[in-house]
Amino acid sequence: MSAFPNRLLLAGGTALLFLSLVLGLFLPSFTNPRVALSAHQVGITGGILIVLMGMAWEQANLSRQRARVVETLLLFGPFGIAFSCVGAAVFGTSRATPIAGAGFVGAKWQEIAVSLGLGLGSIATLIAVFLLLLGFLKRPVVA
Repeated sequence: MSAFPNRLLLAGGTALLFLSLVLGLFLPSFTNPRVALSAHQVGITGGILIVLMGMAWEQANLSRQRARVVETLLLFGPFGIAFSCVGAAVFGTSRATPIAGAGFVGAKWQEIAVSLGLGLGSIATLIAVFLLLLGFLKRPVVA
């Protein structure tokens, strides 16, 4: 591990933050503005998570291979969740977002795509954060 923050995570998290802020400007234009607001909020939260993990990256005791897996999952997860919420807002789906999507129904393929994106994004984020937690708890090898 290097002694510097992970610049890829910093850039990715900042990009998600930026995209989510821009999304907030267009909330009323979506099929379901309530889910668009959720996408805006989840994107900001996910962007902050990625930036935070990028800043703490040097503290995680991860092998090179595990670090690459965590990095990939940490970028895929929050982006997948945010983009799936945008899809739900555009399509007007509700199966995966029953509270914010109440009163809306998308085509079957749209409902499946949004549910799959939210599920995979959530699992990826959980795995990445768990692996990082293990890396933070693991004692570094002292030479």
